[in-house]
Amino acid sequence: MPTMSTISLNVRRFIIALLFIILLVSHPAYLPFSESAAAADSPIRITGYYPGRDELVGDEFRVAASVDSTYEVKQLSAEVETVRVDLTQPDYPFCTRIRCYDWTGQLRIAGLSKGKKTVTLTAIDSRGNRDTKSFQVIYDEKPVIHIASPLNKAVATPKLRIQASCTDDDVAIGCTSLTVKIGGLEKTINGVDRIDEEVSFASLDGRTIRLDFWAKDSRGQETLKQRDISIDSSDKLSRMDTVDGIAILDISPDRILYAKPDKDKPFTDYVQLEIKNRLTGQVTPIPTLRDKAPNNNSPGYLTPQGAIFIANDVENHHNNVVEWRDGQLLVLGKPDSIGSLKVKGDYALFTNALGDYVVDGYTLVLRNLVSGTNQEVIPKGRFAGIDVTANGEVVFSATMNQGTHNIYKWAQGTLTQITNDTVNSNINPLTDGSSIVYARRIDPNPMKQAESIIVQGPAGSQTLSTFDKSTMEGTDYQINQGWVAFTKEEGSKRIRQTWVQAPDGTKRQVSDLGSDSSIVTLTSRGDVVFKNSQKFIKDNLYLSENPAAGRGDYMYISSGLLKPLWLQGKWIGAINGTLFAVRTGTADSTPPTWPKASRLNASDVTSSSVRLSWNAAEDDKAVTGLQAV
Repeated sequence: MPTMSTISLNVRRFIIALLFIILLVSHPAYLPFSESAAAADSPIRITGYYPGRDELVGDEFRVAASVDSTYEVKQLSAEVETVRVDLTQPDYPFCTRIRCYDWTGQLRIAGLSKGKKTVTLTAIDSRGNRDTKSFQVIYDEKPVIHIASPLNKAVATPKLRIQASCTDDDVAIGCTSLTVKIGGLEKTINGVDRIDEEVSFASLDGRTIRLDFWAKDSRGQETLKQRDISIDSSDKLSRMDTVDGIAILDISPDRILYAKPDKDKPFTDYVQLEIKNRLTGQVTPIPTLRDKAPNNNSPGYLTPQGAIFIANDVENHHNNVVEWRDGQLLVLGKPDSIGSLKVKGDYALFTNALGDYVVDGYTLVLRNLVSGTNQEVIPKGRFAGIDVTANGEVVFSATMNQGTHNIYKWAQGTLTQITNDTVNSNINPLTDGSSIVYARRIDPNPMKQAESIIVQGPAGSQTLSTFDKSTMEGTDYQINQGWVAFTKEEGSKRIRQTWVQAPDGTKRQVSDLGSDSSIVTLTSRGDVVFKNSQKFIKDNLYLSENPAAGRGDYMYISSGLLKPLWLQGKWIGAINGTLFAVRTGTADSTPPTWPKASRLNASDVTSSSVRLSWNAAEDDKAVTGLQAV
C-alpha cells in the first residue's frame, strides 16, 4: 500500500508534467502564431498562412492564408520589402498535406537580395478593421541544371554523350553535387558541377529509358531534370535529320510534321505541332485553338496547303478534325474516333457527329485538300471502318437499314454496295482503288469474335485467312497497287505469320518466326515490313524486299521503335524526333582500298592554302565520301 509521502510525490510529478505540457503547447514555435485575448475577439483575424516559417523559397513562390472575419474581407495582401501582391480567392482552396487556405497569390521577389526575408500579411474588412501577421522565409534559388546532351527523346545508336553542368546562386560555393541516374543500366554518373561522358546503351536495345539529372546546392536544395531516350543499335540506320520534338507524325520529300510538348499546358499530354522544311531548315509553328489541342496520341498528316490533324476538346475530350491552311485553323467536324480520319494524296475522309451522335449517328465527309471543299458521301450512318484513295475514291462499312455492317464503295458521286450480307458483319475495309480487303465477323459471340480476311477484286471475292479471334486493319492486312499483305495462322501453335499476295494472285509466306508477326508497311512493289516480338521488352522489324525481283527472304532492319516509310523509292524511318535512312540489301563488309601506286601530291603551296591531288580509291560497291585530316 502506497504511503502518504509516495502519493504526494506522484502528485507533484503530475503537476510538473502538466505545467510542462502547458508551456510547450503555448510556445510560439509550436503555433502558427501566438494571439492575445484581445486579438481573439477581433472582428478580423488571419488564422493561418503558407509557407511555413524559415521555409526556402525561390524567385517566385506561392503565399496563402486563411481569414476569420465578422464582416466582408475587402483585401488581403502579402508584402516583402518593396514587393506586394493582393491575394485572391480561387474557385477551389489551395491545400497542403496539413490544411487548406482560402486566399492565395504569387509573390515575385527576383532582384531582392538573398537570405532571410520577412513576409507581412495584411487583412482589411469592409469596416476598416485590419489584422497583420509576419513570418520569415529564406530566399535562395534551387541549383540550375544545364543539359547540353541529350535532348529529350534523343536516340542512342547505341552510344550517346551525356553533357550537363550545374550552377547556383551561391557563387562562392556553387553546386555541391551533380549526378545522372540511368534507368535500366543501374548506373550512376557522379560529378560536382559538370558531367561529360559517353555511355553505351547496347544492352537496352529497343527500349526507351529515363535519365534523372540531380543537382544539390550548399543549402541542401535539390533540382531534378529528366530526359527520355530511346535505344536502337541497328547498323542499318544512319541519321538524316532531327527535329525539336517528341514524335514525327508525317514526312514528305520537302517537309516534316512533328509534335512537341505544349508549353502552355504543362503536366498534360497535349502537344504543339510544327512543320520543318527539309530543304531550308525553316520551322513553322502551327497555332493552337484555346479550347482544342492535339495530344500525343493524335494522328497528323501533311497536306498540299498545310496539315490536318485530330484535336481534343480540352474540357470534354471529344475529337475534332482540324485543318491548318493559309495560316488559319478550321474545325471541320467531330469524328467518332482518332481512327476515323484517313488521309491520302489530296483527300481526307472523316466521320462527323450529327447532333446527339448516340441517337443521330454520323455523316461521312470527303474533303478536297487542294480546293478546301467538302462533299457529303453518306448523310447518315453507323460506320465500322472507312478508307480513301489518293484520287478520292471511298470505301466504308456501315449499317444501312439492316442489322449487319456491309461494305460500300463511293466514287464520283456513285454509291455501290460491295457486300450484301444479312448474317455476318463486314468491317474495316481498305482499298487501293482496284480491290478492297476487309474483315468478316463470322461468329457473333462477343467473347470470341472469329473473323476472316476477305479480298474483293476484279476477279471476285476470296478468303485469305480465318481466325478464331478478331483481326485489325493495318496490322493483319494491307493493300497497295494490287499487292495484299495479310496474316495467317500456321502450325500447331497457330502462330500468325505474314503472307503476301501478288497482283497476279500468287501467294507466298513472308515470315517464319516462332512468334506472332504483324504487318507494318506494304509498298507499291510488294515490299513488306513486319514486326515480331521475340522478347517481352523488345519488338524487331524485318523487311522482305522487292519480291517481284525474286528477293524472297527477309532481313532484320531495326527495333520496333522505328516507324518505317517508303518514300521516293527509298526506305526511311523515324524514332521520336530523329529521321533515319534505312540501308537495305546485304551488308558492305569490304572497305575501300587505295591502288598500290597511290600518292598524295601537294602543289601551289602558299602561307594559307595548298592544292592536294591523289589517285582515286577503289571499292567493290562505291566510294561515297573522302575525309582529309
